[in-house]
Amino acid sequence: MRIIVGAKKSAVRLIKQVRNLGLSLKLRLHGKGGTPRGKFVLVTGNGHCGTKWLSRVLHAPDQEMVCYHEHKATLTPLDWYAAFQHEFRHGIEDGYFDLYYRFFRHQLSRYAAVGDSNSWTMAHIPLLHRKIKVGLVIHLVRNGIQNVHSSYLHNLDRWQRDDWFYDSYLRSTWELMGRPGDDWNRLNRWECWCFFWSLNLSMPDWMRRNLGEERVVVVRLEDLTTRVADLQTLLERVNPAAEFEDSELAS
Repeated sequence: MRIIVGAKKSAVRLIKQVRNLGLSLKLRLHGKGGTPRGKFVLVTGNGHCGTKWLSRVLHAPDQEMVCYHEHKATLTPLDWYAAFQHEFRHGIEDGYFDLYYRFFRHQLSRYAAVGDSNSWTMAHIPLLHRKIKVGLVIHLVRNGIQNVHSSYLHNLDRWQRDDWFYDSYLRSTWELMGRPGDDWNRLNRWECWCFFWSLNLSMPDWMRRNLGEERVVVVRLEDLTTRVADLQTLLERVNPAAEFEDSELAS
């Protein structure tokens, strides 16, 4: 079974490498694709909070706006988690994500707004801003009970408490936030996810200090899915020229 799984992963990686090589050649043939004119929009959250849903809402080419979901992993040979580890361990300026930068600069020359959701850890967005000017960060928050429950159960069989995600990534974020609460080594997995959700209270302010107050907005998933006016206000901020009918958004 492990051999079959390993072979599938290798095949997927090879297909991505071939596809991305073709995309890289295409972008080089088109040069820089013109001067970037659009707004680069990032949708962030802590997972299982609606970022994929919002990326679909924001993807409206007929309204001069497009949005992708976890496109960083699509434009690298590794899967999302491996690309996430690479970002954490090696930074974002070692050439590994160059195709990503070229692709989005090209898209920004074509559309009024270009977005990507759930690709970058919040702590690295100020570094990304040096590569591509970030016009807006939409930080999406979901009800804590539902969010923590979903994240905990989804990853229950995926990582042990001493795995990299808990012991390196989450721990480093805990240290960045001033080491709140108990000693990290004494927290169980449920408590770790509760801490991760609590970052919704502090990371937006951290991003505002590092990006600028006007570039970061916090929205609740429950508000966007039940109040058309709230969703309309957010879309106007992404692209003021876009025109959506209320009936279209309600569906």
